[in-house]
Amino acid sequence: DEVLPELARDPGWLEKKGYVKVQERYVQPAGPDNALGRIKLMFPNPHSVYMHDTPTKSYFERASRTYSHGCIRVQRPVELAALV
Repeated sequence: DEVLPELARDPGWLEKKGYVKVQERYVQPAGPDNALGRIKLMFPNPHSVYMHDTPTKSYFERASRTYSHGCIRVQRPVELAALV
């Protein structure tokens, strides 16, 4: 719903957003601009849900936080990772 309309408007959109092609897939490299932030916490579950950091810290200041695509943004991921 998000990527395909952008690609229809601009075929170079993925590269402009920092994605790189690895074999037949485009991936977003780790780093400060990665949508998942610095830490991604994976745990077994049938729904492929995981927890992750975010570079968009301002989302935590809002009452409505429905900005994710089904996964869970963690406000203090380093502290959570240390506990895990």
